[in-house]
Amino acid sequence: NALPASATIPYIAGPPVQIGTDLMFDASLFEPLPYTSAIADGCTHVLVLASRPRGRYRNPPSVFERWAIGSKLEKLSSDAATAFHDRADSYRHTINLLTQNSEHPEAAPPYSYLVQPNSCDTEISQLERKKEKLILGAISGMRAVFSLFDPDARLSYFEVLTPLDRKGQLPRAR
Repeated sequence: NALPASATIPYIAGPPVQIGTDLMFDASLFEPLPYTSAIADGCTHVLVLASRPRGRYRNPPSVFERWAIGSKLEKLSSDAATAFHDRADSYRHTINLLTQNSEHPEAAPPYSYLVQPNSCDTEISQLERKKEKLILGAISGMRAVFSLFDPDARLSYFEVLTPLDRKGQLPRAR
């Protein structure tokens, strides 16, 4: 039951899952990046792979989302409703904390580093289904990871394996 609960955001991706007497939701509703949970569990080194490009944050819920989702969450759990309304601020706070920690790696443990795609790379919608765009998003993430481990590389290893055309697009399948 825990696996279905981990993908449940009420009214977006199914109802909450009941385990014992508790209603379970996707953890991103309460903690957009599980950094603080990792630290609370005793991790001393945390590598956070964020899917949003640098400088792009989660948007606050729209009026429609507050009405359609927030009001229904309120009936299930006031904590879930509050977390839903505060997700954008929580995400921004966590990203800013991780950015600060990444820029000052000499600080005391826990050590953390944030890896994000470049802001000039293609942004992928949460509901994106086009294979080409999803692959470009994956390439952007791989570039970010490679640049972390080899910042002086002029050409990432992944670019050697996946050639892009002059516009930075994947070649069309023939």
